[in-house]
Amino acid sequence: MKNIFLLLLTFISIFSLPVSKGRTYFLDKLKLNKIKQEFYLLNLSPLERYRVEYVIDGDTIVVYTGDHIRFLGMNTPELHSKNPQVRAMAYKAKAVTSRLVDKKIVFLSRDVQNTDKYGRLLRFVFLSAKDSHDITKSVNYYLVRNGYARVLTIPPNVAFKDVFLRAQAQARIEKKGLWSFVSTRK
Repeated sequence: MKNIFLLLLTFISIFSLPVSKGRTYFLDKLKLNKIKQEFYLLNLSPLERYRVEYVIDGDTIVVYTGDHIRFLGMNTPELHSKNPQVRAMAYKAKAVTSRLVDKKIVFLSRDVQNTDKYGRLLRFVFLSAKDSHDITKSVNYYLVRNGYARVLTIPPNVAFKDVFLRAQAQARIEKKGLWSFVSTRK
């Protein structure tokens, strides 16, 4: 069913996009990508509901079942870094993640792979089931958009790579979080 929908969506998109390669084409393509991403999240990944027991670091939590959840699409600085600025940002990222999810109910949605090589569940994390149709409402996106994390996508888990890269670019332009330490000069 989902393959038929995607085939139909692709067919419609090919014949409904304007012939010109200008701005209109680009905007229509962005809308199409958003529709594909929303369809992917809504239909290929049933939500899992868990209570967060504790936060390990900015991108890893433990839920009441004992499962470790690794946030998809991003990576926060390491707590044990030798660089004091990196370590400080790691503790900020952990504090933000704790404020958002610790001891709360979260809704998890997966991408292609279920686990990583360490056995952690790979998930997008949402605070509300009703927001789960929009990746920009995820905790993952929030951390990237506010400069607490960098984009990290490892194939085949690349569902929202472009959305996350745009959020990271905006955070960098605004010098948010870890980007406040980085020069944007070339």
